[in-house]
Amino acid sequence: MVTIEESGVAFGPFIEDVLFHVEKSPHVQGLTGIKVCEFVWWSADQGKLVFVEAKSSVPNRVNSEQKYEDYFAEIQEKLENSLQLLLAASLNRPVTLGDELGAGMADVDWQQTDIRFYLVIPRAPLGALDPLSDKLTGLLKRHLIIWKASAKVINESLARKAGLLN
Repeated sequence: MVTIEESGVAFGPFIEDVLFHVEKSPHVQGLTGIKVCEFVWWSADQGKLVFVEAKSSVPNRVNSEQKYEDYFAEIQEKLENSLQLLLAASLNRPVTLGDELGAGMADVDWQQTDIRFYLVIPRAPLGALDPLSDKLTGLLKRHLIIWKASAKVINESLARKAGLLN
């Protein structure tokens, strides 16, 4: 079992076979300038593939619109790159990346899978989540349409309900 400590919470525990710890991938670490999310978790029993990026806070839009926009642009880049890398790994392109996937993750049924992108901000108040989710959804819109996926910003309580935390 694997637990991932990030942004003040412990994600998991997960069976290693169904986890792609993108941020710790030896192949990905060798790529210059590629930003990725923390991890991807495949829940076969629930039929969902979950991309997780965790942050401890969000820049205040009122104080700095540019920091707010840059923050979300980076989240978008991380989630998009992680999707591309997982798909490449699933296709063994390159083989070294494909070799990093456990048997469970390698067996993802892409046609029957519910793909979810989560930005987890553990201490975010419930009232702040909808506008942040709207921002994330807007940025990932084409991926959500193409992949029939969903995107949300969630806090610690909702992450627990989603099965990401014990």
